[in-house]
Amino acid sequence: MIGEELWIHLNYHIIHHLDFLPIAEWSNTASDGMFQSFIALYNLLVKKGKLAARVEMDACGIGADGVKITLRDVMSWASALPDSELKKKKSTEMTHQYSAMIDFDLDFKVHLSSPL
Repeated sequence: MIGEELWIHLNYHIIHHLDFLPIAEWSNTASDGMFQSFIALYNLLVKKGKLAARVEMDACGIGADGVKITLRDVMSWASALPDSELKKKKSTEMTHQYSAMIDFDLDFKVHLSSPL
């Protein structure tokens, strides 16, 4: 991939991520790997001004108290849950184990002609 193709690919990737977010209980599942990955990618695209996909995260749902849930709420839950770092570590370990079982190498190098 070159240049703008990376940003296009990452926009498709964030849309794909939406399919794997849990349906309910976001306050309890915000530390799950898929949420962590989604939040990191969303933040990168927003920070770099490259979020082209229309991902409406200002109203992610309604909480039990009837109050609107936003992506900022989910992000604060994700960082506040005590198991978030452990889940990230375990998710990475599992990915490496599964990849090793099928003899798949996860190593790669990124060559940038300019910083992100």
